[in-house]
Amino acid sequence: MESHQIIEWHSDPLSADLGVVELDRVPFPVRRIYWISHFKVETIRGNHAHKNLTQLMVPLSGSLDVILFTGRHSAEFRLSAGDEPILIKPGMWRVMRNATEDAVVMVLASEKYDESDYIRDWQQYLSWHEARE
Repeated sequence: MESHQIIEWHSDPLSADLGVVELDRVPFPVRRIYWISHFKVETIRGNHAHKNLTQLMVPLSGSLDVILFTGRHSAEFRLSAGDEPILIKPGMWRVMRNATEDAVVMVLASEKYDESDYIRDWQQYLSWHEARE
């Protein structure tokens, strides 16, 4: 996981927290922003990789586990509101699980939605990843 100081956090103990993302700090041009919320109990999301898309996963509320695979190597993180975002580069398989009911994750993406960019089958992903090395 690469951590980037992309979010500035401002906290006022008497009123609220403010998180700011300056788009010129994001390490790629942002072409799409979306968020995932209302996770159902024991939901697993993701289970795919992108061939070309770069994403920045920003935790806004609650928490969830994020597992990133690069080929056969993996790293698991507990991502919680207030944490620095996770940069997900092209070719990384991602899995999201164990989300709290209040989890909200915003994703900044380098490209518009393109179904042909997805790899949704694990064995195809392994073959694709090995061919890239």
